[in-house]
Amino acid sequence: MSPALQITSDIVLRSALLVLFLGSLFTLAFGVSLMLGHGWVLRLNERTKRWISTREAMRPMDMPRSIESWLHRWHLPVGIALVLGSAFIGYAAFFRYDLKAIVQLFRTRASVWVGLLVQAGWWLVIVAALAGIAVGVLLIAKPALLQSTEAWANRAYSGRRATKPLETMNYSPDQWIIASPRLSGALIAAGSVYVALMLGYLLISKL
Repeated sequence: MSPALQITSDIVLRSALLVLFLGSLFTLAFGVSLMLGHGWVLRLNERTKRWISTREAMRPMDMPRSIESWLHRWHLPVGIALVLGSAFIGYAAFFRYDLKAIVQLFRTRASVWVGLLVQAGWWLVIVAALAGIAVGVLLIAKPALLQSTEAWANRAYSGRRATKPLETMNYSPDQWIIASPRLSGALIAAGSVYVALMLGYLLISKL
């Protein structure tokens, strides 16, 4: 790792540890105040308890868009670009690929498993490059042959539908905290003390 990259990674790591440490101090104050019965804790919870749904943000990305007409209209330049790009990727994977150098970047004891994963990724790149060349040749010579495959593979999968159960608001933790403020405050404070000690130790060791 270069010195500049090492310095950047250290700054990012220390900043993240500092933010998490300050967050643990805030949750410690929150837990202690909850345990002592201070009303500002519940008022703060009511003010900040807002649900932000990602479904509306995902709607434009989840809409299916058809590019078949554009693809078949410009099938020749698209096919040539696909063949050239896939051939370049295949060439780089065959002649510019060094498995040992990539494995050494991770510097881990489980180098055997890392090697297997990297090798599997290499085969995936090779298969994708060969498939890209085949599709590009078909686009150049026989674009009509791809229409049946496109009709079978052209399916839309909704991410909003898959994440719909996660968008349901769950008030059980709030209700439990309100019902048992001292117990929940003690648990939050104890967990915050443990996290603050661990993060404080890491911060001191990184100085």
